[in-house]
Amino acid sequence: EDPEWPLSPYLRYKLLYDADFTPGVSTRSGNTQELYQHSLWELFKMHSSESQGEEHLSSIAPRVNEEIQAAVQGVFSDDQYELFFDLVPADASWLDPPTGRYLAYNMVIHLPIALSVISERVDNSYYRSVEAVKHDLVQIVKNSSIYNGYASRLTRSAKEMVEKICIRVPSLQAVELEMET
Repeated sequence: EDPEWPLSPYLRYKLLYDADFTPGVSTRSGNTQELYQHSLWELFKMHSSESQGEEHLSSIAPRVNEEIQAAVQGVFSDDQYELFFDLVPADASWLDPPTGRYLAYNMVIHLPIALSVISERVDNSYYRSVEAVKHDLVQIVKNSSIYNGYASRLTRSAKEMVEKICIRVPSLQAVELEMET
């Protein structure tokens, strides 16, 4: 587990690649075997009835990638969406006025995501489908709704930001994902 994100699903599984060795025990050559952390989607290949080869697993079309990146970069120039640009620090917490208690963001939000992460993923051809991109965009709205409330100004701003991105990318418009939580 990453101490900064103890409940993260991204590094949930630990694997020892050579079963003949015990974790942390030195081998004859002096090397120490380590457990490697992985997310579930790193461990299993995606299956598709449409494709028999690896082509389907590569990534979304370069033209679509460029459209998505241009739309995301366009939003970066608008300061009203600044709160959604970067991940909230793992140790961040805010006062909850109704209860008078502080809420730790990473204890409430289990799938943190930010526009900078989406942009980096697009740059690195991480996404395999436009549905995955839209899922991450919608997750920003869902996280805001969970943490700030469905009717909050921040959640309305997150919805507006995602809608602006989707309007600029025709293939994202075609993907139906509910922005409600």
